[in-house]
Amino acid sequence: MRKQLATATIFGILFILPLLAIAQEQATLTVQGIGVIEDGNIAKAEHLALEDGLNKALLTRALQYVPMSSTYALVKSLPSYISYRGTNDISQYQIMDKLKQGNVLRLIIELKLKDEHIKQWLCAQTLNIPRLARSKIITMISSKDIGEENTYKWWTVSGEKRYSAFESQLTSRLLLWGENVIKDPPEIKRHPYESADPIELASKAKADLVLVGSIEYIPETQRDNIYSCILDIKLIDVYDRTELGSWSIVRKSDLQIEEMNSLMVDYIIGPVRDRIAYKILSISPEVVKKQVCIEEIYDYNTYQSMVNALSAMANVSQIKISKIKGHSIWHTIDIKGNLDDIMNSLKRQQIADIDIEIKDDTAFIRIIHH
Repeated sequence: MRKQLATATIFGILFILPLLAIAQEQATLTVQGIGVIEDGNIAKAEHLALEDGLNKALLTRALQYVPMSSTYALVKSLPSYISYRGTNDISQYQIMDKLKQGNVLRLIIELKLKDEHIKQWLCAQTLNIPRLARSKIITMISSKDIGEENTYKWWTVSGEKRYSAFESQLTSRLLLWGENVIKDPPEIKRHPYESADPIELASKAKADLVLVGSIEYIPETQRDNIYSCILDIKLIDVYDRTELGSWSIVRKSDLQIEEMNSLMVDYIIGPVRDRIAYKILSISPEVVKKQVCIEEIYDYNTYQSMVNALSAMANVSQIKISKIKGHSIWHTIDIKGNLDDIMNSLKRQQIADIDIEIKDDTAFIRIIHH
């Protein structure tokens, strides 16, 4: 009896400790949510106000973990986090007060929020890295405008230098998103016999990454005011000259050049920042623990091939078996970055026909047998 009591006590302690840990990770916040009353529909307005309040709570909590330079990027990126996490981070909430003012309903909401997932997401997006700790970037993108014979390259101009109109918009936008971009063209000293290679010059400017390439505007002779804008750029690591990404875009338009430049920046800003984040994570990775369950294992060789493939990935530092149940094996996996990216990479290797489902911190891999 004493043995059973001791066992029960031990299991009770083991059960309570995780709950205490979870409780310690929760934050209590009080926020105000606002909803517009349309056609007298108070219930819908209350739903909108509650949703607004919960989203504000997530933003408020996330802002505590990011530097000022990442504020704009956080505000722009957070909706994508909310779209897949929903309100799963809110453990409980209570409406403390309601106030109706005209067609506006205001709710005062007290809630408890678990911030483990939001912190992991911020790390995976590198939003927790301040500007000066990020990779230093320089743009060296040549430009040829409509009607101009010569291509403009700021790094070949003597005297005072300026970025092209496109580079100016691109650098401004990168700065807004919190990137460590060189704001104004640096004075790069070079002898006449030295190479004008952009990567060598970027190295002299002490840049880590360089955006090289060209943008050109070619008029359509058959149609007035219509031109083609051709953008071709690459993101290159200055130190080992590896290409991190390349983008080629062609658009026809009658927009003003300034508007077209803004449109082209819109096209590439996301992909370019993704590759910058990839580089930052590879240099200074944030390791997080996730779970991977491989189900329907009937062939050991197939299972082992999957484990080997996961272990070989650059963003997987460790994988250990945590539980075996029937034909399913659970693993604890230490990763850098995003679990979805790792699962997509595994699927592309086509080791076996598999279905993958990700729930919170766990990936379920089901082997399909035909």
